[in-house]
Formats: sequence, C-alpha cells, structure tokens
Amino acid sequence: MPKWHILGLLTSLAAAGDTQARDHGDAMYFIILATDKPNATQIRQQARPAHLDYIAGFGTQIVAAGATVSDDGTAMTGSFILVDMPDRGAVEEYVRNDPYVKAGLFERVEIRRWRKVIFHPPAE
Repeated sequence: MPKWHILGLLTSLAAAGDTQARDHGDAMYFIILATDKPNATQIRQQARPAHLDYIAGFGTQIVAAGATVSDDGTAMTGSFILVDMPDRGAVEEYVRNDPYVKAGLFERVEIRRWRKVIFHPPAE
C-alpha cells in the first residue's frame, strides 16, 4: 500500500474520531502515564487508599485507570489514567494533587492529549 494511501486512511480515521468526540459532548481526553521510582512498592501501598479516594471524587472524568505491571504481572511499575477534562491545565492540577504524586511515588509523569478513534468499552 502506498505511503500516501496509509496517511490518507489515518487522516480519515482521525477525522472520524473527532466527529465521534464532538457527538459525545465535546470530550477532551488525556492520557496520564506515570512510571514508579525504583523500589517504590512501599510508597505505593501507603498512598493507595488516599489515591483511590482522590480519583473516586472525579466520577466519570476518570474514564479508565489502573496500574501498569511488569510483563510477568508480578510487580506494579506505574499508572495509566485516561481522563476526560476540559483542558491540559485541569489535568496538570489533577496530577499535582494526586496523593501518589504528593508521596513521591513517580519517577516520571507524562500527559498526552488523546484523540479517540476506536474505543470499545467492556460490556457490563
């Protein structure tokens, strides 16, 4: 498949994603991807109850959240959170006030805007 055709396809998919987002009440999604500091298991365990209470206060603005884990599934390595917030400033404020951040759990936190193209929420 020619390169221009792939780019056109990706552009079409992105445009479809924009339309779906507008149809879904102007959702503005961001991914928060955080990496734990080495040997931070105790920090995570101590801050976890406060962190869970904190994220619960955001209701449906937290679209999905959970720990990232090692390939063998035995160790937590960070956090992934998909949020629907009005702008980057709101996400940065959310991150600044997260009990995990305040406890010093993370080595790095990355915030990226996300454009929904395909999303299949699990059946409940």
